[in-house]
Amino acid sequence: MCALMGVSSLLGCMSMSMIYINTSDDERLFKQLNYFSPPLFFVRSGLNFDLGAIFSSSDHIGSASLLAVGVVYFVTRILGKYSGAFLGCLLAGKNKEVRNNLGLALIPQAGVAIGLAAMGARTLGGAMGDALETIMSAADSG
Repeated sequence: MCALMGVSSLLGCMSMSMIYINTSDDERLFKQLNYFSPPLFFVRSGLNFDLGAIFSSSDHIGSASLLAVGVVYFVTRILGKYSGAFLGCLLAGKNKEVRNNLGLALIPQAGVAIGLAAMGARTLGGAMGDALETIMSAADSG
């Protein structure tokens, strides 16, 4: 249905889930999905992860190796999450413990990022799409 309407399938699924849980008061479906969704999600992302591409001397994005791009992405992602959470807590007037630790708690949160990586890989296609998905999966799964 999302494809017919030209809407992101990830955004469509998130929207339908939000509407369902907020209009039905049925948490049973959420609990049932929670049993199989995480394993299935990470199996799917693992199937598309190409460890050899990260260390290959022939796989590059422009003139940079996938390993270099992956390291820069990983560090930038952590700095962005930590500094964004820190500044947000400062603006919201949260206590020091929350301000100093919230960014660290956000680091392993990868669900949407892995879904977006898969969508980006399908959109780009070919070697560039595979490289994007491999880099994001490596950085966001840890």
